[in-house]
Amino acid sequence: MNRFQFVADHQRRYGVKRLCAILGIARSSFYYWRRTAEDRAARQAADARLAARIRAVHRESDGTYGVPRSRRPPVWLLLLRPLHSRPTASAPRA
Repeated sequence: MNRFQFVADHQRRYGVKRLCAILGIARSSFYYWRRTAEDRAARQAADARLAARIRAVHRESDGTYGVPRSRRPPVWLLLLRPLHSRPTASAPRA
């Protein structure tokens, strides 16, 4: 359990202001943590999916690591493809 979760669990009884003061955290940090909980959960789920893909690719390659063992694209390239499909920044303005 982290400090923010502790504040969330006990805020009804003691209040956010008092708990944050005792724990030495800013209230704005607590509210930011609470507001971004959904993003963190999505990131953790994506990390879990990526870890499963890495394990599957490792199994398919008979546990080898390093230089590709066939003419297939390197494993790291296969794993990174979804990351390259993210939108990029717009062109700089003139």
